Amino acid sequence: MWGRIVLSGIIASGVTLVRAQGGDNYSPCPRLPTGFPPLPTPLPEKVLMALQSVDALFSGVVRDNNISGLVATVVYDQQPLWTMGYGSANPWATPAAGPPTGKHLLRIASITKTFTSMLAYVYRDAGVVDLDDDVRKHVPDFGILHPYSTQNVTTMRQLASHTSGLPRDLGYPCGFDPSCSDADVYAMLRKTYRVLPQFSRFHYSNVGFGLLGRALEMAAGPQQRYEDLVAERLLQPLGMNATFDVSPATLSRMAVGRNSDGTRATVSALGWEAPAGGLLASADDMTQWLKFHFRSDAPASKDQPVDGSTVTEALASQTVLRDGSSAVGLPWEYKYSGGFWTKSKQGELPGFRSSVTLISELKLGIFVSALQSDVSEDSVWAIPAIDLLSSAVLEILNERQPTYTLPEHYKQFVGSYHFNSSIFVGPSGVLEGIIFGQHLNFTEVMDTSVNPPVPIGIGLRAEPIGPGSNPGCRWLDDGSDLEIIYFDGLKGPGDFTTLSSGFRFMGSAAERL
Repeated sequence: MWGRIVLSGIIASGVTLVRAQGGDNYSPCPRLPTGFPPLPTPLPEKVLMALQSVDALFSGVVRDNNISGLVATVVYDQQPLWTMGYGSANPWATPAAGPPTGKHLLRIASITKTFTSMLAYVYRDAGVVDLDDDVRKHVPDFGILHPYSTQNVTTMRQLASHTSGLPRDLGYPCGFDPSCSDADVYAMLRKTYRVLPQFSRFHYSNVGFGLLGRALEMAAGPQQRYEDLVAERLLQPLGMNATFDVSPATLSRMAVGRNSDGTRATVSALGWEAPAGGLLASADDMTQWLKFHFRSDAPASKDQPVDGSTVTEALASQTVLRDGSSAVGLPWEYKYSGGFWTKSKQGELPGFRSSVTLISELKLGIFVSALQSDVSEDSVWAIPAIDLLSSAVLEILNERQPTYTLPEHYKQFVGSYHFNSSIFVGPSGVLEGIIFGQHLNFTEVMDTSVNPPVPIGIGLRAEPIGPGSNPGCRWLDDGSDLEIIYFDGLKGPGDFTTLSSGFRFMGSAAERL
């Protein structure tokens, strides 16, 4: 006979599911949607009103800031919700062209870095590179002067997260200039000093992303080109028509940007630094890019370049900035706004300022491109726009969350257990329990690796309920509302009749009375 097993770190009086709140100044952790049902057609009125507000926002900023042209698109999960153009796609045409559309190619500039970083994950998952590889393993000609006492090693991860300490740009005459050969670039870098020690601070570096892209092409094998690898491994699987090509045929499909002096912007190749900013993409292309970043539960496939867990990893932060509300990842930039962490990347080259912003927790994203670079709002109003949308989408999602379903085999768990523990169906029809003095509810744990998903059959997910059950987010690290309670004596999926003989939960256990 056994009653309870006590493991190291678990006190004899039972499992502490919720930490004491005394001295804890952290706010309760927000409850966010867990289900993302498709939005109906026509869209709910709250969402339509929010989109009208976004339309008014962009109409106003184009008018008030004398922006020659702008295009924006909004995506929810796998649904494009809205695309709109303003101003003219080419003010120099006779007559002037109409507004830019979702199909016009645009200079997305440094948003290219999100593609370069994702390509690194593609080859990491394929076993071709490790993010902690010394870049010299793949680019033997690379070198940098290092005036610090620490080791002179530059890794792929440092390059992707702007923590390598490399200078922002190549010096004259090689910066964004295709006339410089790779040999010219590496000769220049070998005479250049590292600006900061690695990982010491976030330091934006186009050089770092140029080097990352060229390391990936060399790791992929002889005669490989970074630009072709992005097309083969990312653009084509995702159905994107984006390109690094700047031929006349490609330029004829572009919206035309305006320089800060009012002249027509020209577009040319960026040479060695193309991985830092050379991609041309349309708003429709960026819709596909956003949809890909919302498929965090999808396995890798012919149209899913990496596993969903890698998508989640790629959107994780790396460096917390000193302002206390911003962070940087590989290479996404994070800002806490409107109750959510927005994940953004902006890009600017002559004639264009573009921005992509998403909220992973809502699977909501927006892409905006202004046809001029000198705009007064860093995110090209993408963050103000997503702030207008997020509350409406959150409200609709909360209304449409899956309703609670009592586990089909709930009777296997119901009953009394040692140490005053019990499991029962509560007055609201929810499976609840008192486990070592803590009030919990229980939901089914589904195995989604099979289709259709099935219950695991031997366990339930436990969540504290009642007063003090929602501690600060930092306490979620102890797993108290994420853990699984396991039941003994059950045979697993398909067994709906055997009564459990006891349970095990977070290092403690009790048998059925």
